[in-house]
Amino acid sequence: VLGIKNSQEQLAQEFKDAYQDRIINYTDELYGFQISYPIGYAAEEDPEFGTNFRATAFVPGFSSEVLDVYISNATFSDADFKEIVDAVGSQNSIEFSGKKSINGKEVYLLNTRNESEFTDEILFTRNAFYNCQAPDGSAYSAAIVFVVPEVVASDIELADYVIASFKC
Repeated sequence: VLGIKNSQEQLAQEFKDAYQDRIINYTDELYGFQISYPIGYAAEEDPEFGTNFRATAFVPGFSSEVLDVYISNATFSDADFKEIVDAVGSQNSIEFSGKKSINGKEVYLLNTRNESEFTDEILFTRNAFYNCQAPDGSAYSAAIVFVVPEVVASDIELADYVIASFKC
């Protein structure tokens, strides 16, 4: 789990070694970011306004697992992170929040556990906020959000891998 393993790079490498034949790598043409996710997820580019990439795994009878990548043409700051933590913390149980180094980048991480507003199920959410540079040299920030229903809580480690696989 992010924040518990020795390093996010180690987690990503262990997961990749174990499941290499079941991983898909996505590269965004405009921003140049890369992210890996498992085979079996339905992937979409620009599925709705503000979401640049989405991969979804259907969980019969429950909420789906959802990976979203959001891009902003502004960089992310400590003040932005504090504002998000304060807002999220008022409605969710925060399991971890803070900064970690992943692949040589300082990344803001926020892990939560909350009850879905639409169903009676518990959802675990992994959030990561990266500051990046596009191929044209412009700065942007990327927010990665991975939601895992409690019924497949073992996939939280998968969510941690996906976040650790992000490169920009």
